[in-house]
Amino acid sequence: MKKALIYSICGLCLAAGIVFGGIALASSSGGTFRSVVNAALFAELPLMKGENIHYSDVEDVGDENYLLCAYDTSLEEYKAYLALLEKNKFTKRVDNGENGIEGYVYTAHYQKGDLLAVVTYLAKMRETMITLCKNTSMSDHLFYSDEYVKSDIPGAKTTLTQMELASAGNSFVFQLKNGHFVLNDGGTPENLRPLLDYLEQKAPNGEKPVVEAWIVSHAHMDHMGVLYELTNHPELGERISVEEMYFTEACDGANEERNGTTMMFATTANVKIACAVLKTSSGEATPMYRLRTGERYYFDDITMDVVYTQDILNYKEWTTSNAQSSVLMYTIEGQKVFITADTDYECQMKMLEMYDDDYFNLTLYQPPHHNGNIFDQFTQHIQAKTLMCELLKEHEGPSGMISRYAQFLNLIAQVEEHFAFGEGGVVYTFPYEVGTSERLPLVDWTMYVVGAQ
Repeated sequence: MKKALIYSICGLCLAAGIVFGGIALASSSGGTFRSVVNAALFAELPLMKGENIHYSDVEDVGDENYLLCAYDTSLEEYKAYLALLEKNKFTKRVDNGENGIEGYVYTAHYQKGDLLAVVTYLAKMRETMITLCKNTSMSDHLFYSDEYVKSDIPGAKTTLTQMELASAGNSFVFQLKNGHFVLNDGGTPENLRPLLDYLEQKAPNGEKPVVEAWIVSHAHMDHMGVLYELTNHPELGERISVEEMYFTEACDGANEERNGTTMMFATTANVKIACAVLKTSSGEATPMYRLRTGERYYFDDITMDVVYTQDILNYKEWTTSNAQSSVLMYTIEGQKVFITADTDYECQMKMLEMYDDDYFNLTLYQPPHHNGNIFDQFTQHIQAKTLMCELLKEHEGPSGMISRYAQFLNLIAQVEEHFAFGEGGVVYTFPYEVGTSERLPLVDWTMYVVGAQ
């Protein structure tokens, strides 16, 4: 992640907390981060104590969120820091459980006034990430409640539909046992109407579809183009109710350095505009929340863990803006569904630093970036039964993807079955067994011209 800076200074300097280039070491006797970083937002935050801790400078990670990292920290020091926050009048709102994400990532949210502190511990990396923002709004789905399952339809099963797409992209529809939906991306603009048609078809008793959560992995048109289309035709938003949207916005510096154009600014704006167009089932404006690494969300019988977000890597270390992708692990009936969006090489290598092979024992796996970002160094750690693929033939991909086609074949050889976009949607019913999927009829794309009324 951010390169840890190692300091060798005398005990007198340690006690004084002398600043070097905006970063300092401070003694473990107390104090706040005022002595460590030149960032006013962190002045209220107590200093994390530890024998060998050293710090990054504060980084803008987007949407007025600011990140500071403490390196060479232990789980015990992380837990002690949470207790220190409470001692300093920060109120604990929620955490991701006693064991975190299977002992790999621990995350807790604390609030003091209008300040939200999200503290995340990466156990394998011995790194504590502290994110601060002034926006204290939090999704109710971070808090487990038995109320989630009380409205389940008798005999209902959870399903995942790998939607057919007009072109490259991601579109996944989870239907919960209560009949509601969780959407992961949605595809390009021409995919909006068939997506809405499908939701209406699947909604129970002919009711207006209720989307519990709409997650946008990153602001590329082949993932959020449906929202762009929605901004052009806001009347289409009346066909569904969307209770919450999730999107992790990049900082301005990332957009400027990694694109050289206003493209990402525009598509990010489209996500926000679309959110303003949508309404909840009670007629209120749909709220938008930021995903953070280590968070655990509960949607009826589905658990959704945030495996990786762009905050893990400084944008100057990105190869492409695909590093903005949020990576999610859905657990349904004890089975794991791994959605990686467009993550590139650096993201995947960082995930290997964060998790062991046991974590990647999967039922369904979506290979990154339309099979274009498949690297043997990562996929050799994946144990999956079924691939949700996109490009199956060498000539179907751009030249950058063709160069890794052999690695794609290696991945296919490891699994029991695979399905491709462009051959009709696929429905998986949970608990899923290999060979029990349902293939949907091909979509007549001539009916869905972009901009058609």
